[in-house]
Amino acid sequence: MVKMIVVDLDGTILNHMGIVSKTMKEYLKKLKDNGYVIVIATGRIYASAISVTDGAEFANYIISDTGVCTYNTIDSSPIFKSNIDKEIVESVFKYYNENCYFIDVCDKNTIYTYTDNIVNNSPVIKITNNKDYILNTCAEVTHISISMKNNDSVKKISKLS
Repeated sequence: MVKMIVVDLDGTILNHMGIVSKTMKEYLKKLKDNGYVIVIATGRIYASAISVTDGAEFANYIISDTGVCTYNTIDSSPIFKSNIDKEIVESVFKYYNENCYFIDVCDKNTIYTYTDNIVNNSPVIKITNNKDYILNTCAEVTHISISMKNNDSVKKISKLS
């Protein structure tokens, strides 16, 4: 029988500083050492999950990118991944207009943020308004998200689908 514990990051094991506390890491590591399979499940990209968990040594696997990819934490090797075709990525850019803040195109290590707006930057985020840069640089697209300025814009897009 497999004993498995699956935990989310944001709002679950990340503390108020946005990291996993030493106590939580030690507790989960002890469970892992006692035969439990520890899995992190997160909407974040893999690199972000590794960063906020300080290497995730307490876990066996990370399910990242809103469930699209699963990685072994020992060597970061993918166990499962389902990438998005570049043609689909290119077609998503047509939704960028005055009602959109940004479009995130993500791979394992980087969030490519397509925008004309100024937004906060982090080590895993590359901000640009160059579609070709994203299409040529983002290795294997794992997920895309669009941030709209209001709900009416979301309703219009959903009617187009």
